Amino acid sequence: MANDARTQFSDGLRVTADHLQHSQDRLREAVLDLRRAVGLGRVAWGLRISLNEGGAILVQPGVAFASGGVRLSIDSPANLNLPTGPGPWRVVLRASEVDRTSLRVGEQPTLINLVTTPLVEPDDESNIGPDALVIGKVQLANSKPELLQDPAIFSVTGNHSHSGEFIQDEFGRWHYDGPKLAGGGGGSGTGGTGTKGDKGSKGDKGDKGDKGDTGAAGTKGDKGDKGDKGDKGDPGIATKGDKGDKGDKGDKGDPGTGTKGDKGDTGERGAGFDPEWPFIKNINWRHGATLNLDQTIQALKEIQATLSHALLPQAIKNNQQVIQVWFEAGSPLTAGAPPQSATQPSLLIVLHGELKSAQSTLSWAGTDGPDGLKRTMTAGGRVLIRIHCGFLTSIDKRPFSAALDAVNGFDSPHVPGGVFESWFFVARSAPQ
Repeated sequence: MANDARTQFSDGLRVTADHLQHSQDRLREAVLDLRRAVGLGRVAWGLRISLNEGGAILVQPGVAFASGGVRLSIDSPANLNLPTGPGPWRVVLRASEVDRTSLRVGEQPTLINLVTTPLVEPDDESNIGPDALVIGKVQLANSKPELLQDPAIFSVTGNHSHSGEFIQDEFGRWHYDGPKLAGGGGGSGTGGTGTKGDKGSKGDKGDKGDKGDTGAAGTKGDKGDKGDKGDKGDPGIATKGDKGDKGDKGDKGDPGTGTKGDKGDTGERGAGFDPEWPFIKNINWRHGATLNLDQTIQALKEIQATLSHALLPQAIKNNQQVIQVWFEAGSPLTAGAPPQSATQPSLLIVLHGELKSAQSTLSWAGTDGPDGLKRTMTAGGRVLIRIHCGFLTSIDKRPFSAALDAVNGFDSPHVPGGVFESWFFVARSAPQ
């Protein structure tokens, strides 16, 4: 039985760039197959556009796939100024590659990121290429801008009811509910089969009624017009007081007596347990691993953490030294190992380095010389890495969480602030 193409690793294998490239290519093929299943040149979720009070175009977060298969994503709302002139214009997402110059081998890039740029440009109906996607158009109607988004470019969300509307899930993300289906429903009266009646005028929205008995099948009638949305109730009048004790659970209210109401507004989530709260998404060292001296010195050349959200520009400018790297001399080499015998306490040594903050990464580069590190770490120990998340501020001015998702390999509550801690061990070196 044939299996999918893959790289087969075994003990003693000398892993080459070809092995790693082959693994990456197979993964990219699988991802592209899934993107084609959703639909290339389509919006997977989000990316709704609207006009804000200042006349700028607001693009909501979301993900789309260009016709060439690349992923176009916006993580936070983007405001785009409308150009001057008669129009029309188009709202475009365009992808471009950027690499980290510090990791180049000669002139060859080795770490490449894909950046999505939202922009508004004149709609001259020219070909935008395989790495871009038009998500909306703008035209002037009576000297006022009018936004147009074709539902045909939106992929239908998995759980949908074909209302032809755009809906928001419990996390505030926009999805397309599927094209509206033609045809109306059957009658629901308790009498015999009736004749087709005239189309009724649009009525006021009634209260939800009790469920009635199933009536005999009536003649298929025309689909009625959608009722008006009820007015939102006034908020209660009260000044904000001190936080009180948790109250008793109220009695269950009586059911309304009318048609099903529109979906209510999404309530605010508690900040401490928001799964979208900024956190440390990935690290470039393996937590709890045991390295020899040469591997340790190489690892300390760049300690890097990848963030789930972009940093506030002011936080990048301040470049606060939020990363600490320590060495615990003589610590156990692996988790669960018996403590080493000693006649005096072990030393805790501060390792020196320089921190560089970027839009979504923190990079700490050690400045201690390799000879000094070898003398310090010959007896083995543990390298402890600490990141003070309370001093990191995201672009929407939220402090980062010290949640250990990057270490544990699963999602956890993202409580704001705290100190993210991780480590790896240094093996004892044989005497020279």
